[in-house]
Amino acid sequence: MYKALVTFSGLVSAYKGQTINIENQEIAKDLLEAGYIESVDNKPKKETTKKVKEETPE
Repeated sequence: MYKALVTFSGLVSAYKGQTINIENQEIAKDLLEAGYIESVDNKPKKETTKKVKEETPE
């Protein structure tokens, strides 16, 4: 999966911020080298939680 860094059109088209799947690795390589896309991780993002200390009334 890839994220479009800019809007572009051609054999593959995408708008800025869109996540796309490019099966042709040669096209993906060209777009990566041109700075049009970046690779994104397919794994779900790990949620981070912040623990808040509970205050008890005295």
